[in-house]
Amino acid sequence: MQIVRPRHTGFCFGVRDALALTDAALDRDPGTVALGQVVHNARALKALESRGLSQAASLAEVRSAQVVVTAHGATPELFQEAAAMGLQVVDTTCPLVQRVQRHARELSQAGLAVVVVGHAQHSEVQGVVGWAGAGAGSALARLGPLVLAVAAAALLAAAIVLAGRIDKKDQD
Repeated sequence: MQIVRPRHTGFCFGVRDALALTDAALDRDPGTVALGQVVHNARALKALESRGLSQAASLAEVRSAQVVVTAHGATPELFQEAAAMGLQVVDTTCPLVQRVQRHARELSQAGLAVVVVGHAQHSEVQGVVGWAGAGAGSALARLGPLVLAVAAAALLAAAIVLAGRIDKKDQD
């Protein structure tokens, strides 16, 4: 039997960048608060906590001047609310998540219905739903632990947006 090791191991670039941005934020303000888990890795979270990072479930709980948006992203409304509160926002949203958010916004603005399927309480799903404009004029149906958000702008056309999906134009 031959064991083959990959040349590169470790975190993906989105997690790596989120951790680096959070480390830099902690250098500026050791009392920095993250809105949830920056990444889903217990060892990395423990290291950040040892440097002073704490977690909050919402902006209302933040007692720091600086807040970290996780690699999973957030809604546009959260960014607006943080700015209105005078908070310094460190956005560690993964570029691949940002791509999904951008596509959700573009599809919604084009008048297409955007369907997002995922865990309703996960910040990545909430963020994509928010960027799709699933607020006023939208229907939100919870199916057990899943969320199905449908922007009501179009009845005839639908687009499915899944985290990590890459369109042909993005591959060029």
